[in-house]
Amino acid sequence: MGFIWRSRYGAGEAQISALPVSRRFIPVGNANQPSLGRVLMIGTGAAITIIALILAWAASHVLISTYLILALLGGGPLLLTWPTRAERHGRFPYSLAIVVTAVCALWATGLYAHSTGIRNAQAFVRNLPSGTAVVVYSVQRLAMGGAPGVISQPLGPGALYHYEYQGLRLLLFRSGTYYLVPVGWNPRQDHTYVFRLCRWRSPLPQTWTGCTADRAPALLRCALRVIPARQPHDRLP
Repeated sequence: MGFIWRSRYGAGEAQISALPVSRRFIPVGNANQPSLGRVLMIGTGAAITIIALILAWAASHVLISTYLILALLGGGPLLLTWPTRAERHGRFPYSLAIVVTAVCALWATGLYAHSTGIRNAQAFVRNLPSGTAVVVYSVQRLAMGGAPGVISQPLGPGALYHYEYQGLRLLLFRSGTYYLVPVGWNPRQDHTYVFRLCRWRSPLPQTWTGCTADRAPALLRCALRVIPARQPHDRLP
């Protein structure tokens, strides 16, 4: 009896599962049917990609953040191809989506570095009056008198160096080379002066540095006196 009852019960279950209404509640075992999460991810990726393309087209008419467009354009294709990445026909689209995401990430990094460099340069120009000052002493006259903010004055006949140049600020010191800019630097008059350290010992005090200035056809011996930038809490004597 038990065997007959189980057989009848199994047959009844098969008949119930075959009904059209019961298919919504009882799984039939179709492994090829896509899951709800997979469909939602593909739909979300497609929607994000379309929105990114629309925003990229509208960016020429309306002010839209480039970072937003790159984020959507990099994430949309990745979500779109993620569910099918393990399938044979989905490997190439997924690889292409990775390339698009990498390009968008590099693009955003380049934009950020560019904007950061511009802000730092603007802050440096604003703070030039309070920056590290450099006084240049030279035996011969240097072509620095016409720079904005640079003051050139001759020294006495008995001085070791005949010319003094004030109004210079230290832009960068690297590998034994001083890069100086005038205190009145502006984009229209882009003056930058280069002085290289030399091995000869200057007879001036130790706070001064012996350098050479490039001037064709020879190098001119100079001396630099670096005055550190004054901190906000420092007071002039």
